[in-house]
Amino acid sequence: MKKSLIFLPALFLLLALPGSELGAKVYIDIRSPSFRKFPVGIAPFQSAASTGQNMQLGERSTEILKNDLDLCGFFALITPSGPVEKDSPSATGLPPRGGQTPPAAEVEGVDFRPWASLGAEALVVGTASYREGVLTLEARLYDVVKKEMILGKRYIGEITDLSRMVHRFADEIVFALTGEQGFFQTKIIFVSQVGGFKELHLMDYDGRNVVQITNHKSIILSPRVSPDGTKVVFTSYKFGNPDLFLRDLRTGEEKRISSYPGLNISPAWSPDGKKIALTLSKDGNPEIYTMNPDGSGLIRLTNHPAIDVSPTWAPDGRRIAFVSSRGGNPQIYVMQADGQNIQ
Repeated sequence: MKKSLIFLPALFLLLALPGSELGAKVYIDIRSPSFRKFPVGIAPFQSAASTGQNMQLGERSTEILKNDLDLCGFFALITPSGPVEKDSPSATGLPPRGGQTPPAAEVEGVDFRPWASLGAEALVVGTASYREGVLTLEARLYDVVKKEMILGKRYIGEITDLSRMVHRFADEIVFALTGEQGFFQTKIIFVSQVGGFKELHLMDYDGRNVVQITNHKSIILSPRVSPDGTKVVFTSYKFGNPDLFLRDLRTGEEKRISSYPGLNISPAWSPDGKKIALTLSKDGNPEIYTMNPDGSGLIRLTNHPAIDVSPTWAPDGRRIAFVSSRGGNPQIYVMQADGQNIQ
C-alpha cells in the first residue's frame, strides 16, 4: 500500500486569545547533544456543557493531543489522573464564555503547584464545546516555572473539525517550544482496496478521517503528491491502459495528462513542482521522460535497449536517479536532469 505525506490548509476559524503570543523563546534545542525530553503537563480538556457529546469532545481532544505530542518525541508527558479539580479554574485556565476577558489575576489563576511538584515545566489546558452547530476549541500553553501564558488559541468550526483543531494546536505547541514546524496537520494519501477496487484515499497522519478521493472502479498505482501539497499524480487503469492522471486535492478536478500506448507509470515531481519525470513505453521499450504537469513539453531522457524505470529527482533538481537493467541486473543510475552524463 503506497502512502505519501501531504499538507492541506485547515478551513476553520483561528483566533488568538487575549494575552497570548509572548516574545519568541526556544525552550528546547532539539539539536543539542544534551537534549532531554521537555516535561509537559496535560490537564484533561473540559467540556463547557454537561451533555454526553461534549464530555466526549473533551476526552477526544485530550487523547488526540497526547498522541500528537508523544509521537514527536520532544516531550515527556505528565498526565496524572486528577491533580486538578475537574470544574475548577485551574483545570481549564480559560476565560468564561461570551468572549469577555476576565481580570489578569483570574486568567493567570491556574494552580501551577501540583504540576510543578510533578516536574512539569509547561502545562496545557483547554475546553471543547459544541453549541448550535458550532464547535469551539480553546486551549492554552503555560510556562509552569514563570507562571505565565506562552500561547493561547481559540478555534471555531464544524463538529468534524475537532481532530484538525487539536492537530493545529499541537503544531503551535511544537513551534512555541522548539522553534520547529510540527507535522500534525499533514495528510497521508494512499491506495486501498476497500470496495473491491484500488482507489486513492486520504487520511490524517494518525489514521483519522479517512476519505476516498477517487472513484475509478479500477486499479490505481503510485500516487505522488506535488511539493506544495495541492495536487497528486498517479497511474490508473480507468480506461484499460495504465494512464497518468493529475488531481487537484483542493477542488477535486481531475485530468488525464499522459495516455500514450503502453506504460505511463512511476511519476516523480521535480522539487520546484514544474516538471514530472515518468516512465513511458510508447516506443516499445520503457524509457525515462520528463514533461510539464499538464502533459505538455514531453522530453525523452534515456534511449537504451534495457528497461529504465522509477525516476527520482535529487533535492536540488539537477539530477535524476533511476533503475535500469542495462548492466544485466537492475541497478541504480544517475544522470543530469536533461539526460546527459549517465553513471
